[in-house]
Amino acid sequence: MEHYVRTQGPPVWDKLAEGTSARAGIENLLIAWTESLPKSRATPAGCMAMLAAVGDEWPAAITRVVKKVRLEMLGMLRSRLETAVAKGELRASTDINGLSRFYLSVFQGMAIQARDGATQAELRAVAAAAMAAWPGDA
Repeated sequence: MEHYVRTQGPPVWDKLAEGTSARAGIENLLIAWTESLPKSRATPAGCMAMLAAVGDEWPAAITRVVKKVRLEMLGMLRSRLETAVAKGELRASTDINGLSRFYLSVFQGMAIQARDGATQAELRAVAAAAMAAWPGDA
């Protein structure tokens, strides 16, 4: 799992730091995600870190590693949004925890939908809808 996160995560999660604003960074992240999720028949769609160990059938050690990975993702989103508040991109009253969890939920949901056969175009529509929910100007 740790190897998967080190090799598969950066091409997507590095996009969060790109862009002139937090909004652009999150949009870049979601668009990169749409490009990495749908796979060929030889490679399962979705994301191992998002789809693994959400049930009780995995050993506790694996469940702990996967939970840690997902919490780190939440932390990266939260940090980017906290920076946006500090820079005045978002209102000081923005619910950073709620917004971070919302975008992580979209991210996770896209992995599940890709696993169920969603196309890149369908996933881009999800990303567009998520960005339409972005809080108004600071």
